[in-house]
Amino acid sequence: MVFVRYNQNGIQEFAEVSVADVTIYLDLNDNGLLDSTDPSTTTNEAGQYQFDDLDVGTYVVRQELRQGAIQTAPDVQEAFLYAFDRTTTPDQILRLDPATGGVLSTIPSPVDLPAKFIGMAFDGTSLFLADAQTDSLYEVDPSTGSLIDSDFISKDIDGAAALNGKVYLSNPFSNKIFEFDPVTDTITNEYFVSDGSTTVNIVGGLAAFENPDQLVATTGSDRIVFFDPTTGVVQDSFFHGGQADIGAAVVGQHLHLTYDGPDYYGAVIFDRSGGVVDLYVVNNGNNNLTVRALAGKLVVETSHRVQLVEGETVADLDFGRFDTRGELGGVQFIDRDGDGVWDADEVPQSGVTVYLDLNDNSQLDNGEPTQITGDGGEYLFQNLLPGDYVVREIAPERFEQTSPVSETGVLFGIRHGVSPDVIFRIDPQDGSVINQFSPEYDVTTFRVGLAFDGKSLFIVDSNSDAVVEIDPTTGAELDRDLIGSGDYDGIASLNGLLYISDYVTDDIKIFDPVSDMVIGTLDIDGLNSGKNIVGGLDAITNPDALVATTGSNDVIFIDPDSGVILSKFTHGGQTDQGVAVLGDEVLLSYTSAFTGMVAFDRGGAFKRSFLTNFPYYGLAGKHVSDSAHRVSLGVADSITGLDFGNLPLNKIPVPDAGGPYAIDEGDGIALDASASTDGDGDDLIYRWDLDLDGEFDDAIGVSPTIDALQLAALGIADDGDYAVSVLVDDGFDTSVSGSTITIRNVAPMLTIEPHAGLGTKSEKATVDDSLAIRGSFSDPGSLDAHTLVIDWGEIDDAAANADEDRTVLTFAAGDPSVFAADHQYATGGIFTITVMVTDDDGDVATKLGAERWVSGVRVDPNTHALQIIGTSGKDDVQAQVTGGSDGGSGGGLDHPTVKVVAKLNFGGSDGGADVYNFNPGDIQTVRIVLDDGDDRADLGGSDGDTWYESSVIEGNSGKDRLTGGSGNDILIGGDDDDKLDGGHGIDLLIGGPGKDKLKGGHGDDLLVGGSVANENDLAALDAALAHWIDGDLTSTLVDLGEVTDDLDKDDLKGEHGADHLIDGLGDKLKS
Repeated sequence: MVFVRYNQNGIQEFAEVSVADVTIYLDLNDNGLLDSTDPSTTTNEAGQYQFDDLDVGTYVVRQELRQGAIQTAPDVQEAFLYAFDRTTTPDQILRLDPATGGVLSTIPSPVDLPAKFIGMAFDGTSLFLADAQTDSLYEVDPSTGSLIDSDFISKDIDGAAALNGKVYLSNPFSNKIFEFDPVTDTITNEYFVSDGSTTVNIVGGLAAFENPDQLVATTGSDRIVFFDPTTGVVQDSFFHGGQADIGAAVVGQHLHLTYDGPDYYGAVIFDRSGGVVDLYVVNNGNNNLTVRALAGKLVVETSHRVQLVEGETVADLDFGRFDTRGELGGVQFIDRDGDGVWDADEVPQSGVTVYLDLNDNSQLDNGEPTQITGDGGEYLFQNLLPGDYVVREIAPERFEQTSPVSETGVLFGIRHGVSPDVIFRIDPQDGSVINQFSPEYDVTTFRVGLAFDGKSLFIVDSNSDAVVEIDPTTGAELDRDLIGSGDYDGIASLNGLLYISDYVTDDIKIFDPVSDMVIGTLDIDGLNSGKNIVGGLDAITNPDALVATTGSNDVIFIDPDSGVILSKFTHGGQTDQGVAVLGDEVLLSYTSAFTGMVAFDRGGAFKRSFLTNFPYYGLAGKHVSDSAHRVSLGVADSITGLDFGNLPLNKIPVPDAGGPYAIDEGDGIALDASASTDGDGDDLIYRWDLDLDGEFDDAIGVSPTIDALQLAALGIADDGDYAVSVLVDDGFDTSVSGSTITIRNVAPMLTIEPHAGLGTKSEKATVDDSLAIRGSFSDPGSLDAHTLVIDWGEIDDAAANADEDRTVLTFAAGDPSVFAADHQYATGGIFTITVMVTDDDGDVATKLGAERWVSGVRVDPNTHALQIIGTSGKDDVQAQVTGGSDGGSGGGLDHPTVKVVAKLNFGGSDGGADVYNFNPGDIQTVRIVLDDGDDRADLGGSDGDTWYESSVIEGNSGKDRLTGGSGNDILIGGDDDDKLDGGHGIDLLIGGPGKDKLKGGHGDDLLVGGSVANENDLAALDAALAHWIDGDLTSTLVDLGEVTDDLDKDDLKGEHGADHLIDGLGDKLKS
């Protein structure tokens, strides 16, 4: 099983989990590496592994550790320390107790090493002996002393160390380190050990530390140096004393040094920082020894070693591991007020790149880890090894970073006299080197000036007529501009301009790096009584001044506009070559008697000084903003709160959703956000929210058109007010504007199907028949419910029982909007059906349905019309008032009655006729429509009281006899030979086809022997009668329409009154 260690004690405890997908292998050659021939497997979810079907034998079981993981179990440590003894014959190798120096065991050396310069290394498995005299490297079995391998290396070796499978060999004459691969027997790397630009003289012992990996070497100056095993760059050092050191070994975290001093035998133990831990004497049993070669290692047994016998199962070969990797994280936020603090009303910023600036050059390079902030602005770097990290962001376009922002002093110095020249970035507090590079531009004189504007470095020198701009991290040349001939040795950057000093003319040229032109000159010696300037030049701010050194050891402050000296101080008698300003500090570099730098304040007061390994002939400095988080990540640390704030520079768009909008139900809408503006002139993207879900995904565009179906799908269909919002995006910021859509209700539309057949004027129904009406309605308001009422026209609309005459249908929203209903009339008559549909908002559509004709007699309760509808047979109907003032037999004066006797071709009382009695007060008009057959209709002629206002009697086909009454009558004979008698009143008589006899009777009558165009139009007939009553013949004739002569011989007799007779060919007139 493999499990994670939290406390590194090597025991699986509660809450320490098993680890899956860990590679376990059988190290067949016991080399600590997973080779292609080694059997391997991976752990399952429970951290378990298993090897099956193994042969009998010895096995070494190991786990493969990924970077950052430390094995905690098995973890058996054994300290090894070996010394080479040349006092015996043959030479022997001593294994020593690392704590006391006591000899634990001896083995004979397989070779005698006659040289004084001997190197020895131990890799945990083999000893390596290096002999400078024979230029040989020997690999020896430390348990038997037998020779494993030997290689010829012509490198004058006197020190050896083993680290990570490689053997490192030192040459005291060339001061080089050679990396040797004992597997391939080849040198794979070589380098000088360097401290900055200085090569370190290495002589004596060489050893190796682990965690972190470093080589350690003795030197000719009693200095111990720790350096990178790949590059040779010195990382640390300490001084150990005045003895000549000759051997070195590392056991764990302790360094053992042996000396070649008089009467000094044995070794001194130091810790990694140079502190003395202990010392001991080495005695081989006969003599105290001067140990010329030493090798050591703390060997940790990280494998299970198993002797497997036949049929055996070995379990519990567990491995523990501790993960040293940690994580760094934080949140990106939009700092609206620019105060560098994440306030409660400020939102996270997503989509921002955060990176680990591994080389601290303030730019994202290939291979540097990155994260993109999430929706909550969060980022997290995981699986990081312990160490120092610089975390930066790439501020998005139109944003300025506000947090973290700090000022840091950046100082550069140029070293001349080496090839190529080297520019160093220097710690301004102690002069230590932070970074170094060689510029593409090579300076050929020590008279050189250096300036830094916060982004680029600029170089001038006395042998060139150009100012050269270079990259401050790589030395790459960015630009080069000629500035005219001169002896230049100083340059400064101030407010976007460069100031270049000439030590011969004592002038300062003003150069614009944008236009690449010299724009002015300051005559320093002319303006300031012969004052000369030589050496360094820089600039200080608040107030602005150029800072220059002189040949008289003065530092002068010069007005950059006029060239007049504002102030000065004297710094001493050393030769100054460079000047740099950091804030209010002035740093001078010196090149004789004292090699180093001195810092002064603006008034010339001494602040500090420090030595440097070589002179800097040009300095440049500037306080620059540091926008990074700088953190030290410990073992398994989790560091959060590394937040970044960005101030938006973008002008937020001003949205305008348009409106308010108003449309009818069922209409689409055209939205319009074209009044939105953007202060930066950015192209805007418009997204709309119409369903109030907070998601702007319902429409896109500045003026989208949404049809009714789309609106309904968004819940905008019924009448009412609806909120609508538009989100306007300029690519950097978004803003929202709202408006309203008002949906106006629309009344439904009603359609009644045409009716034909039974119940029409041409095919009259009887009271036994059931008559139907059918139709449909529509409403653009798809969410409306509806109520449909069919009024059959049988009962007075104002009557208490009017609902009995109505059929009510209800329709829920979405129901099919078709209807059908049947009705059986109780009496005959002409019935007008009214259909009314109402939506749930109260809007109504009403239509009068086609008339339904039923043979029989009734008084229409709504129009007060006596209706007598005949049949297709021979009908005989009479109607007159009885019991009136004429003394009729039907009743007294107090109870007049309209008596209708109707023989309608179906039987009844009173000699086959049906008798109906009506209150004359209920009757205003009479409508008699007879059908086929020889019919008779009589309204009493000249007899009786006037009980109606007007009548229309239609005979239709057959030889009909039509007699009006005391009212104003319209008699239409129809086809065949008819007799028409107007009776009393003002009458219109229209004979129609056939040989008709028309008699006007009493009153002013209009007689037409033939036909008129509008004789079937009741409204036209009523209008004609009204005009005739008014004496307007012209309008009467217009209302009746064109008169057609039937060409039959009609007999027209006007009788009494002012009659008007319209005859045709063959008609006989008599007035």
